[in-house]
Amino acid sequence: MTLRFKLILSFVAIAILAGVFSAPVITFIVLALAAVVSYALLNQALKPIGSLVTAINEIATGPNLREIKIGRAPQEIEVLVASFNRMQQAIRERRRQNEEKLMRSDRLAVIGQLAAGVAHEINNPLGSILLFTRLVAQQSPKEGQIHDNLVRIEKETKRCHSIVQNLLDFARQRKPNVEQVDVNELLDATIQFFERQFFFQNIEVVRRFDSKLQLIQADELQLQQVFMNLIINAVDAMDGKGLLTLETEDKVTNMEVRVSDTGCGIQPENLERIFDPFFTTKDVGRGTGLGLSVSYGIVQNHGGEIKVTSTPGSGSRFTVVLPIARESA
Repeated sequence: MTLRFKLILSFVAIAILAGVFSAPVITFIVLALAAVVSYALLNQALKPIGSLVTAINEIATGPNLREIKIGRAPQEIEVLVASFNRMQQAIRERRRQNEEKLMRSDRLAVIGQLAAGVAHEINNPLGSILLFTRLVAQQSPKEGQIHDNLVRIEKETKRCHSIVQNLLDFARQRKPNVEQVDVNELLDATIQFFERQFFFQNIEVVRRFDSKLQLIQADELQLQQVFMNLIINAVDAMDGKGLLTLETEDKVTNMEVRVSDTGCGIQPENLERIFDPFFTTKDVGRGTGLGLSVSYGIVQNHGGEIKVTSTPGSGSRFTVVLPIARESA
């Protein structure tokens, strides 16, 4: 029974009693009864409201969030308290997400500084090794064990150089070269490049592009690098066979680009680490663990975020959220 209905019912009953009994003593008794009933009903409403006010003050003055529990109360108050508790739950979840983002950003910044220093120190010796290996290879016979060893040294040195270059790209986090970008066209061009490759022969690609997708201000090459990393990871997760779904959706103030696969999925304990530099679940030699870290930094520099959901054994979905209406990247 709602508070309003209780008050109306009480006053109707009191009015009836006042009309039946017109004697002064009886009228006084009826008025006294009315006061008692009104006080009881107001007290029933004001007590949970007082708890709400206390909780709101705690939120305003500090980080404390606590669920409000009330006993029997009018329906309107119960709805109000339930809504307030849901709001607190949403605030807790948002705080947790913000704390995770701050911790990840701090961790990436520290590792980025370390990576930049290490990469610069390694880059010069690698260049020298590559140069002298080529010089010796030119002066040695074109066939034989020595030449084969030199080719192998050159190949491995190039691989090390590529890893160092990825380190530098991760550490620099250069400012985007902003221009108007049609994400549908960019994503389609990126997947067309892969579809010509041999390892894509057993991959079925499904495109679900939003025809009303707005243009955004972004660095086209950097975004393409993000999409390429996500597509390569999806194909690796499916071991070269499965369904790859590419979706875009306009969300008015932002857009979502989703890359989904039917691969092996990601274990729950690894979901929190996949954007950490050098973390990879791939076999040795198949990845450096920098692709998602670099992608995360690029999207973050564009004012967006990357989210991931995954079910082990069923596949994963990476969602890139990019703002549409903004002054600069």
